[in-house]
Amino acid sequence: MTHDGARASTHNSAGWVLSLASHLVPADRREEWRQAWKGELEHWQHRERKRGRDPSRLAITFRALGCVPHAAWERVQEADRAVRDVRYGLRRLLRTPGFTLVAVFTLALGIGATAAILSVVNAVLLRPLPYDQAEDLLVVWHSSESLGYDRIRMSPAIFLTLEAEQTTLDAFGSWYFGSATVTGLQEPETADVLVASAGVFSALRLSASHGRLLQARDGDPEAPLTVVLSHGYWTRRFGADPAAIGRTLTVDGVSTEVVGVLPEGVGFLDYEPDLYLPVRIDAEDAALLSFDYNGLARRKPDTSLEAIHADLARLIPLSVDNFHHDIPVIGCPRRRKTANAHDAPTRL
Repeated sequence: MTHDGARASTHNSAGWVLSLASHLVPADRREEWRQAWKGELEHWQHRERKRGRDPSRLAITFRALGCVPHAAWERVQEADRAVRDVRYGLRRLLRTPGFTLVAVFTLALGIGATAAILSVVNAVLLRPLPYDQAEDLLVVWHSSESLGYDRIRMSPAIFLTLEAEQTTLDAFGSWYFGSATVTGLQEPETADVLVASAGVFSALRLSASHGRLLQARDGDPEAPLTVVLSHGYWTRRFGADPAAIGRTLTVDGVSTEVVGVLPEGVGFLDYEPDLYLPVRIDAEDAALLSFDYNGLARRKPDTSLEAIHADLARLIPLSVDNFHHDIPVIGCPRRRKTANAHDAPTRL
């Protein structure tokens, strides 16, 4: 190998050492220091050649290694300056405790509010719903211009009418949250409950990991009461025993048969109730103006929101005709609306 080739190879190996050492230096000064080390190394080689000594590759690399302790020392000095700045700041804060308390409180409040806002934005706008073809899910509500209400939940009478007569939805159901006292499993406990009709499970396209989900027959007030367990509750209270299907719990004093278990990680949006109980409405006593039920639906393929609006709106007068036994119908909502569930999942 020629001397020129050796020097080129030596220069490359030294440059590699300088590049590695520069990572010990703060990023904003990294390139500046690397160029300074390179200049110093080239000056040393020039001086050695003037003295009649041509530095070997090993000598140049060894000389380049001298920048490593230099860089490490600079890092230590940088950390020491940061510690001094922190100490100075703390001393200033301790001299003004009133200002310090206000500043800390303001920062804590701002950070908490920002975290809460980001959580809501993530749940409402960023994170997709964990269901098949979630863009077809709809939230259903009433509105009443005469009463000044933009959103009113469904009454039992209107739910029964829409469930039986609508023609533009693949599935339609109602639900509400609640709690129940469960006995018959060691110690009594209060469990979180989702009371839902069979249409909710159809709209979400859920399936059971064991047993079955709630079906239309479970909503018959004369039928034996049934319950579906969340995977977490099944694991916690039954030890994930498949034989739990068919067992009986006492829910709010009523004997209730376990008919199914949901898969792990599956719940109702970002909420996982312990128990899923059926909506049970007696058509003979269904109230028209008791707006206690939330509506959830899945639209049929290629069906527009306008068509669904029109279909559901035509059924409101029918519900008034069929269920008017509780109180006079004054200011009853006459207009029906739907909304995309992905746009407003926190309303479910």
